[in-house]
Amino acid sequence: MSGTRLHRAVIEFARCIFEPYMKKKYGYEFEKVDYGKGNFIALANHTTNLDSIILGLSFKQHMYFVAGEQLFRMGWITWLLRTFLNPIKRMKAKTEARTAVSLLRALKAGHNICMFPEGSCTWNGETATIIQSTAKLIKRAGVAMITYRVEGGYPSMPRWSKSKRPGKMIGTIGNIYEPEMLEKMTVDEIYEAMCKDLYVNSIDMTEKYEYKGKTLAQNLETVLFVCPKCHGISTYTSEDDIFSCKCGVRLRYDTHCRLNDENNAGFPYTSVLEWDNWQRQWVIDNIERMKKNPDKVITSDDNQELFTYTEDEKTEHVLSGSMALYTDRFVFKDKKNKKELVINLSDITDIAIITMTTLTFSCSDIHYEVKCKIPRSALKYLLIAAALSPMRYII
Repeated sequence: MSGTRLHRAVIEFARCIFEPYMKKKYGYEFEKVDYGKGNFIALANHTTNLDSIILGLSFKQHMYFVAGEQLFRMGWITWLLRTFLNPIKRMKAKTEARTAVSLLRALKAGHNICMFPEGSCTWNGETATIIQSTAKLIKRAGVAMITYRVEGGYPSMPRWSKSKRPGKMIGTIGNIYEPEMLEKMTVDEIYEAMCKDLYVNSIDMTEKYEYKGKTLAQNLETVLFVCPKCHGISTYTSEDDIFSCKCGVRLRYDTHCRLNDENNAGFPYTSVLEWDNWQRQWVIDNIERMKKNPDKVITSDDNQELFTYTEDEKTEHVLSGSMALYTDRFVFKDKKNKKELVINLSDITDIAIITMTTLTFSCSDIHYEVKCKIPRSALKYLLIAAALSPMRYII
């Protein structure tokens, strides 16, 4: 890596701006890490799109961040990122050995690295599954591992929402593992320590603090896609703080992030976490039933934009139209010429979600991206497709 002095200067300048902003706007209180014994890998739970800023404030030492490859396909923004921050690229819909090589090279050069080993922001306020290969990387690195936990990020800036709802955020050191300690630990022990240190359940924060804002329920349908009452898929719509289903369920999302049943009809869940956990199990329980009707559409959406992209950061538009998921395939239909593109699920090796609604997947060396401007659930496509056919996925 080059330009380290510039990168450090940029981070110091950013701290002067963002530290007072985060403290005032989001009530961010944090324990600052000052590790002077050598370089390290910092690991943190992933709660918001501002996590790189949050972690940059929380550590005295300069760190290089691992970033999704979509940030490297944004023209002049990519140029700015590369010039002033120089993040390490990772293909989100593909497990990459090259990322690990880049990380180890940076560590060997004496730099510090920050990673979010979930690979993606939480959808429901609970720490997602930690990518196991991270523990192997830590074992190989031969440097200190510092775990850092951020609470209150999810209710302040939910992944499924475009609106902010400031309340309270807290950053604390999970643990500091010296190289000598890590050398004695097995990969499984390192992985267990990571999972324990980084676990967060946002309900602990939302019971104590209010998270006030506008349109609190808007876009909830991007995460909650199965109705617990009628079991319909994508039957909900959101408006302001109301989330309602075609079957008559009407819920109000409040400042403590609770779902309140407006009809007092015994709706079974009061949090996004409870509901999301239920729907993920519902998908698993209903896969065999879905497979009995291979020519029946499981779920579909109009107004989709399909792209392909390459690892050298080039993007090409394929079509505009509809997207449908069957038991064994995705079918994309062009709105203008009505031509169809069929992608078999068995050909998909990796699938992931970028930000709120962008679905990305890889078929060997061909990478696809599905975007839309409507609040459509990418999560439903990922969870159902991954249950129907073996593929690696990052939620």
